[in-house]
Amino acid sequence: MDDVRMVPLRGETDHAVTKKNELTEALLSYGSVTRPRTVVDLSGVTFMDSSGINALTA
Repeated sequence: MDDVRMVPLRGETDHAVTKKNELTEALLSYGSVTRPRTVVDLSGVTFMDSSGINALTA
């Protein structure tokens, strides 16, 4: 699946993470090749609040 970029996330994704734009930066800068699809692997996420969901949808 060369046309899919996989982004694994781990730990807590909450206001503290999104306030520092860590999630947004990780999603935008993960890998050097732009691919048409991005799949975010949330299996390692232990907690996500609404700010984490907002960062994903933005």
